[in-house]
Amino acid sequence: MLPQKLLSLCYAVLGFMCLGALAHRVWPAQPSDGQQFAAAMVAAFVLFVSTKLGLEHALVDTWPPEHQFGRQFLVDVVAYLCLGLAWTWTFHLFQGSAKESADRFFVVCLAVGFFSGTDCGLARQRFAFRVGRSIDLADGSVLPLARKLGYFFALNLSLWLWVFVVFVTDGIADDGFRGLVLIVLVCAALEIRVLGAYLGNLRVLLQAQMQTLDAVQGGKPAVAVPVLTRDEIGQLAVHANRLIESLREKERARQMLGKVVSPEVAERLL
Repeated sequence: MLPQKLLSLCYAVLGFMCLGALAHRVWPAQPSDGQQFAAAMVAAFVLFVSTKLGLEHALVDTWPPEHQFGRQFLVDVVAYLCLGLAWTWTFHLFQGSAKESADRFFVVCLAVGFFSGTDCGLARQRFAFRVGRSIDLADGSVLPLARKLGYFFALNLSLWLWVFVVFVTDGIADDGFRGLVLIVLVCAALEIRVLGAYLGNLRVLLQAQMQTLDAVQGGKPAVAVPVLTRDEIGQLAVHANRLIESLREKERARQMLGKVVSPEVAERLL
């Protein structure tokens, strides 16, 4: 689980860097003592990270692997939205002019929370895939891949639209669209990162299933294909396990018949 914790920390650093840079653009006149401002930033960062890790431990780590992605995503989005609210309220309290810039803080926090939740959730999935802990699909609760991707792209499109609307209508940059270009480049880089993580998860998942099928082909029908997802890939693993079980029964029947008839006759009967 260490990669997921490191990812969570890296996204927290990125979020505070973006908020700090945005604060300097919105309110160029910071407190006269820069050390106090930096100390307040560090204290806020430590408080946010410790609180977020505590929420992950209480609300995500204790749940089964198949539910951790969704809960991780919700924890990250809510945590960063609360961070944006606290950030806006704090500057409004001390600067008195935060209302017109609240949308900018919220969209930055939402973007970081969206990508953090997705990336950290994928890291948890990747860990579960490598462990190979199967889930139960007997209840028939299957979420198709098309629906999963549809949810992701719908949320993704909404995020991009909000970014463009907020940063264009508010005129974040006085010297053009430098602020918009910067946030677009950051979001595009994170988009590529999340896409690469998703493809990496698919590779790990398919490799685990292929290794099991190769073992069965090599004469080891005692193994089973791990059922790791609630989608078509998981259903494929269930059907493969049924096929493996039929091969096991056929092998047991061959061994029982081999005790009373010749192997050639047993082969013909089966």
